Amino acid sequence: MTTHTTPPADRSLWSAFLPLLPLISAVFVAYLAMGMALPVVPRHVHDTLGQSTLAVGVVMGAQYASAFFARMWAGEVTDGRGARLSVLSGLVGASCVGGVYLLSLAFVGQPRLSLGILFAGRLLTGVAESFIITAMLSGASRAWAPRMLAR
Repeated sequence: MTTHTTPPADRSLWSAFLPLLPLISAVFVAYLAMGMALPVVPRHVHDTLGQSTLAVGVVMGAQYASAFFARMWAGEVTDGRGARLSVLSGLVGASCVGGVYLLSLAFVGQPRLSLGILFAGRLLTGVAESFIITAMLSGASRAWAPRMLAR
């Protein structure tokens, strides 16, 4: 005779997923907003500003280089001042990136200046991304780990 037991509510997939849903949603929206420029910026740098493919690569790679180096700073801020301040700083920074991109459009007649402004925007994108993901991972581990590690 077999008995069917239902798992306790605290062990279900939903009990692990639901606390993380706001964090997952915020990361999704942040990365969606930052990723919207990915197909546009290279074409703008190459076609509109008339720069070489090397310049396109340098501008696009600036985000990843700054993200790599900003992770340490983001970790210190997240650990020292809390994940909420860190993620809000990252989201404000990501919002400012749009303004920097718009500013670069005002200088299309001066391609090198416009390129420099775009480069600064990509650097800011990397820093903002570092703060967002570091804070979200910290928040997720704090929200999820105590329930799951005890098993």
